[in-house]
This record gives sequence, C-alpha cells and structure tokens, in this order.
Amino acid sequence: MNVVEEMTELAFARPQPGDPPERVARWYLAKSRLHEYLAGCGDRDAEMELRLAVSARAHADDLLGRGVREHVA
Repeated sequence: MNVVEEMTELAFARPQPGDPPERVARWYLAKSRLHEYLAGCGDRDAEMELRLAVSARAHADDLLGRGVREHVA
C-alpha cells in the first residue's frame, strides 16, 4: 500500500452532506483499511491506529444499518 496515495485519495473523496450512506460507508471502510495497514507496521502508534481502524469500520457498519439522515448533515 502506498500510504501517501491512500491518504490523498481519502482527502479528495471525503463524503459531503447528502451523499448516499453506501458512499459514506465505503469511505469509512477505506479509512479503516488505511489505519489497519498502519497498525500492522508495528511502530509506536500501532495501538492508536488499530483503534482508529475499528472506529471507522464500526461507523461504516452503523451507516449501512441506519441510513444517511442520521449520519450525514
């Protein structure tokens, strides 16, 4: 994984108000994958990166379960 490319892609693809929940969830899943990768690098921030990955994945799951009205405003 090229971390700089992934971070740039996430920055440009940041969800906007009114985006469908599936799009927002895909963005959070991509964010989760990046943090999972960084956690696997084993540096001193690995624990924090893992927490961020878990949080992003949970948010994506929540979005897919409840819909856009409650999450994107």
